[in-house]
Amino acid sequence: MSRLSIRPPVQFTRDLRDYDQMLVRLRTLSEQGYHDREIAAQLTAEGFRSARSPTVLPSLVTRLRRVGGIVSVTAQFRSREKLDGCWTTWGLARALHVDRNWLYAKIQQGLLPAHRHPVIGQYLIPDDPEVVKRLAAQIPSRS
Repeated sequence: MSRLSIRPPVQFTRDLRDYDQMLVRLRTLSEQGYHDREIAAQLTAEGFRSARSPTVLPSLVTRLRRVGGIVSVTAQFRSREKLDGCWTTWGLARALHVDRNWLYAKIQQGLLPAHRHPVIGQYLIPDDPEVVKRLAAQIPSRS
């Protein structure tokens, strides 16, 4: 005799018995900055699945994140001025009324201190008034 585990397909993912646990885990991974593809792989590795598949697809993660109102860290970089107490390049560019490429050039030249987000790799710039003041003084005049 051998043991067999069967997971019958269900109509909707929300009908899975561990659906609520999957949403909690999805939220946690999303808040940590993981992309939908990485979240799908992690959920699958942890034994979660979709309604009609033994795996969790990235498209399902995207859909569940949107339905649950979970904003990915990547999207936060596109819409928030600051994250984790630091400027995003988008936010600082808006505050200084400059193009983000100007900021990227300053970072590449070593003239603007910045570090990369540990998961998604986007730049974060320390919220230091002196740094911002020094940077503002370097903005080319618009004649």
